[in-house]
Amino acid sequence: MILLFGRLRDLVPEGALEGLALPQSFTYAQLVDVLEAVSPVLVEAICEPGVKLAVNQAFVDKTEALILKAEDEIAFLPPLSGG
Repeated sequence: MILLFGRLRDLVPEGALEGLALPQSFTYAQLVDVLEAVSPVLVEAICEPGVKLAVNQAFVDKTEALILKAEDEIAFLPPLSGG
């Protein structure tokens, strides 16, 4: 499951990530390639330095050699602002 929060959610048509065909095991780079086919604008946004990646509700480094699984919960979170 891929979750998008904040402004990232607005970059993808509703339902575009549902039923996304992901292999049983894949790297972060492969995930980016799959998302590129859905929305190049989204990929540009998630590659920004302030966007965080969480896997199964734990933050991870996007530059790690991550091995993801189809059943993982993958979330992208944009920087938060407040006052």
